[in-house]
Order: sequence, then structure tokens, then C-alpha cells
Amino acid sequence: METLPTCVERWVRDFAADSKRHALLDLRTFTRITGIDAPKFLDFAKTNDSVETFDLIRKARDNLPEDKPSVPVRFENHMRSFLKHNGVNNLPTSKNTYVPRWHRGYKRDELRKMIGFLDKKHHKLFCTIAVESGLRAQNILDIRYRHVEEDLEVGIVPAAIRF
Repeated sequence: METLPTCVERWVRDFAADSKRHALLDLRTFTRITGIDAPKFLDFAKTNDSVETFDLIRKARDNLPEDKPSVPVRFENHMRSFLKHNGVNNLPTSKNTYVPRWHRGYKRDELRKMIGFLDKKHHKLFCTIAVESGLRAQNILDIRYRHVEEDLEVGIVPAAIRF
């Protein structure tokens, strides 16, 4: 396994595993696009004008594929975070925003039909919860035992979900 420069180790030290992987991939992408590795990028940011540094990040960001609009936003945030964690705090304000694509929620009969196409029990459970509760996907993923504990402990079926 290749060792990371100290500035990179310090930057991702407290990240969750998945966040760390994305951050390191974005730093590698930056190096591939610009030809500047992490320590050189940090030196560049410390010795050059903050606008020049920001322009370098934006130029690299503009070379990313446009099929996933969240990727360039995440990329720019990771590059700015890398610099901030290593003492470069003078970057200009970014108008870096991401607006997720909205789609309508499924209707009850659509979800019931979908259950028939699912093979795995936990997928069927997820859809059944959606059908019966009317909750959207992220709310279902947020359910914890404590939210249904009161009814389950006394054997009340169906159980109420108390967030």
C-alpha cells in the first residue's frame, strides 16, 4: 500500500471510511487532471494568490464529466477542505451548489407491483414499509428500533413508528 503524504493523512484522519475514499479519489483526480500532486498543490496554494488557487480548482472541476451533477460539487468541496485542513484559509467564497433532481414519490399500487419483482427479503421489507407507512426512502432508512420499541415490546401489531 502506498503511503500518503503527511498533509493528506492529516486531512482525512477523522473522515468516515466512505468519505475518506471519496476524498482521496478526488485528490487523485485533481492530480491526474492538473499534474500537481497534493504536497505541490498545498505549496502552490500557500505561495500564490488565493484567486489563482481557486481558478486552478475550478479548471480541474470543469474537466469532470457532467453526467452526474453532484460529482463536481463534491470535488470542489474536497479540494477546498484539503487546503483548509492544511492552513490555507484565504480562498474566495464559492458559489458551489448542488440541487438534487426531484422525482415524484411512488403511489401505493406502484409499490405493491414493484414488490413482486424483488428477490431479496430485505428489499421486499423496505417496499412493504413504504407501502404501509407512506414514508419516503430516506425516512425508512432512518427508522431505528427505538422508534417502534414501545409497540413491539407489548405485542401491538401493526406497530406505530414514532420519530
